[in-house]
Amino acid sequence: MKMRSIGNVGRDEMLTQFQVQYVDSKIVEAMGELTVGRKLFAPRSIPVGKKVYTYYNESDMSPAVITMGGNTQAGDVTMYDDNDVRVPAISKDMFIQWRDIQASREDAPNLLDRYARNAAKQVIEEEDKLMITGEYTGWGAYNIQGLATKTGRLPVAGGAWPTNAQANINTARAALEAAGFYDEPVLIARPAIAKYLDTFVAGTAVTYRQAFLEENGILSDIMECTSLYTAAGLTTNALLVVPDPDYLYYVEGQPPITTWWYDKDGNAHGKVREVIAPVIAHAGCIAEITGITSG
Repeated sequence: MKMRSIGNVGRDEMLTQFQVQYVDSKIVEAMGELTVGRKLFAPRSIPVGKKVYTYYNESDMSPAVITMGGNTQAGDVTMYDDNDVRVPAISKDMFIQWRDIQASREDAPNLLDRYARNAAKQVIEEEDKLMITGEYTGWGAYNIQGLATKTGRLPVAGGAWPTNAQANINTARAALEAAGFYDEPVLIARPAIAKYLDTFVAGTAVTYRQAFLEENGILSDIMECTSLYTAAGLTTNALLVVPDPDYLYYVEGQPPITTWWYDKDGNAHGKVREVIAPVIAHAGCIAEITGITSG
């Protein structure tokens, strides 16, 4: 008796090259949309195997002197202090069920969006937390310091916003200028605090946000970031930062990539991974306003 052949039995294709490229593109797209830290820090590449990066903290020399004869001064010996920062890997695993893979072929790749975007979101949230805040109480990160935890950042006591917002911001700007940073700073705040600035200035149809951005010399931008905390883990602070690429940069051993493998059932397992760490070489480019309340 002649056996009837059954086509494609046991042949179940994995993710196609198009689907892999599609998922990778969604990860890159999502990370570009969500990141705040990468907009402030300049990029520098390092070997992927380098786990510790040495940089130099810069501090200002003592003042020059004015004399009639140009008298010899005591020379400043230590202007740069070497520091080490660990360079960790940030990763997130994802799992795509075999039926979703098949459905994405039959209908559209949109089912894959959910996995790719959410995995990228988890990675970028940790990356931003590392850059914007750094290690804080309740969240360990190999003692890496971010903007809000950098030793030597300029402290400013805050008050009720929007009432005291202008005074607090101007105090922070004055501190930055005294440290030698004269460019318009960027304000970084959590959404709840930034929304205080959407209140109209009394007697006008202009909000505090509009006034700060339209008036040259006050703020260059206002960035809302949910990854901002105080060193104690509170959510009552805001930062003014002058993003100088000489002092504010990140070292990247590996840009975000995806790795794929498959199990016996045809499910796809993916990992989004990057190797990155922030470097802040001059604390004087950061002013932190703390104790902000509503009012």
